[in-house]
Amino acid sequence: MTAQQEAVRLLLEARERRAQRQALLLEEGGTLVCLTMNIPGLPKTSALIGRAFLEGARWIDRQFSRFGQEVKNRQLFALPTGDEGYWLTDAPAGQVKRWMVEVEEFCGLGRLLDIDVLDRTGGISRQSLGLPARRCLICGGDARLCARGQLHPMKLLRQRTETIIRDHFAAQRADEIAALCCKSMLYEVSVTPKPGLVDRRDNGAHRDMDFFTFLDSASVLALQFRRLYRLGRIHSGCAPAQLFSLLRFPGLLAEDAMYAATGRVNTHKGLIFSLGILCAAIGWHDEKEERPDFDQLLAFCGRMVSPVLSQELASAHPSTGGERLFAETGRGGIRQEACAGYPTVRTVGLPALRRFLAQGYNSNDAGVYTLLAILAAAEDSNIYARRGETVRQQVKQAAARLLDTSALPSFERLDRWNQAFSEAGISPGGSADLLALCYFGYFYEQGRTLHERENSPPAS
Repeated sequence: MTAQQEAVRLLLEARERRAQRQALLLEEGGTLVCLTMNIPGLPKTSALIGRAFLEGARWIDRQFSRFGQEVKNRQLFALPTGDEGYWLTDAPAGQVKRWMVEVEEFCGLGRLLDIDVLDRTGGISRQSLGLPARRCLICGGDARLCARGQLHPMKLLRQRTETIIRDHFAAQRADEIAALCCKSMLYEVSVTPKPGLVDRRDNGAHRDMDFFTFLDSASVLALQFRRLYRLGRIHSGCAPAQLFSLLRFPGLLAEDAMYAATGRVNTHKGLIFSLGILCAAIGWHDEKEERPDFDQLLAFCGRMVSPVLSQELASAHPSTGGERLFAETGRGGIRQEACAGYPTVRTVGLPALRRFLAQGYNSNDAGVYTLLAILAAAEDSNIYARRGETVRQQVKQAAARLLDTSALPSFERLDRWNQAFSEAGISPGGSADLLALCYFGYFYEQGRTLHERENSPPAS
């Protein structure tokens, strides 16, 4: 017997076992949903197909939950002949079929889900409910007619199937990362009080922006970060430094979107840079099916930017606050921070945020005290650009003193600090950007843990 014949034999045996399992479950009474994957050719399973199956299983769970319908028996199986899932419910079969058709039709991946609905009288067809037939993956015609007539080459069908699955998860991941960027920006601006910075209470040392200016900016930048993530995936074959060079133009387009939304006010230019390279770095690794931790991602960002930014910092004609700070002190603000893989985030800010949250502080208060830790450690070129090196050092030392006590400073004391910063025109915007990166890192690690848990295979 050839390998092909053996595979066909195993598939036929699996079909018989599936029918037996269905009959056994239906003896309990009710309506049975059976999920398999509509995968042309062989093999019927892989890590990618298994991930798509689990996604479909979650959608089915969601439908039952949405309509408040109890599931009496739920079973998932990872089998060499293809994943199988079963849901037994007391809901009417016709209604359940309509719910499942919604799952099959709402996106491209749904077209690969084969969701049968049965009761003791047999299977419930789409046609019996007046619903349209399933469409062919290649031509969009009646899938049954194309399959019956073998109208499309198997190789083309396999390629299309894999493309649908990969595109689905790539788009989903792009949305997820862009949402994390937006969430991090919103958390940062919402943290109150923040000395000299825009927050929910006042504008700090700024006269050209307020809390709602930041909301306007964040709302348009999510799409820009999505594009930067996808660019990282597209150029996963590039070396890190080459990838950074490809981010310049889309980064400028992101700045254009920000300025258009804010009336030419710079709310997030620093975060467009830092979150932008992070998005591309995540996309670069995702395309390689790698899930580095956040420290590893920051180190990769350093490798991306250091060949170019190190030269810019050493320029004989400094123009930006960060370049002037480097020329005067040898410390270069956010650019040097990026070149070194964001050490203030890795060793100060993110550990502090984790610690405060673990101690029971809410997201706002943990952010307030994390910002103080960052202020005590960071080389904030925004303060330098506004008030010079002496004031910048005074702010660092004052923040360190506030933290070097038996108890954290009260918000009333920080309100007084905010008033003093605002009157003196001191705005630690670089530190605020690092706080946003800390929030992003915290959310990223939470999502990484959730991904590992949700994508564990079903029982065999």
